[in-house]
Amino acid sequence: AAKAKGNTYFSNKEFRTSILYYTKALEFDSTNYASYSNRSAAYMHLNQFELALLDAERCASIAPSFVKGHFRKGKALVGLQQYGEAVDALTVALKLKKNNKEIRDALQHALLQKKDYGNNPIPSRVQRLNASQVLEYLGRTEMFPAVAQLLMHLFILFRRYYMNNLDLGSRARLLGMDVDELACKLHQWATNVDLYRLLDLPGTAHLLFESELIARHLRESDSQNLMSG
Repeated sequence: AAKAKGNTYFSNKEFRTSILYYTKALEFDSTNYASYSNRSAAYMHLNQFELALLDAERCASIAPSFVKGHFRKGKALVGLQQYGEAVDALTVALKLKKNNKEIRDALQHALLQKKDYGNNPIPSRVQRLNASQVLEYLGRTEMFPAVAQLLMHLFILFRRYYMNNLDLGSRARLLGMDVDELACKLHQWATNVDLYRLLDLPGTAHLLFESELIARHLRESDSQNLMSG
């Protein structure tokens, strides 16, 4: 019933509400691959490509022969400008449903984008992290060379969070922890990081400054207003 309601809202282009019902369907049955696929599509309509990718990958892992899982994965990766991986996913989709025009067109688009622009400088493995996981990685010594990529992804997640088109559960999935705790941990990291070592890394000085601004904004924001709706 929840999935059917989600489909109705999706058909009416009420994507935010459809996500709520797909989530309810998944709470009832976490192996419902079609609900993951549909929620992924809804997220893509809201330009929430990180969440769309996670749902598409979950769908494909549960039902590898279900073409829409691979198709949604490819489309989400295009949205994240990971064109090489998008080509791989869409190739799998086309093998499962040969001569499908929609898949073929999406694959051609991904190939052209890959040729013209290359891939996103933020690795896809980083784009799969929620904000809590990013902070965990920032605290690892071996991840220090990737600080700029991690911070850029973290800022993108914050922009997604503030887009105001997501329900509370989706916002929680983006952050992975309470917003106040996240602000505190981000501030602690920015305060304790080895500044001299950080400045040796290209393009990180302004990111450190921005991380402090974001931490302050998160602490001072009206959480009820952020979470409303």
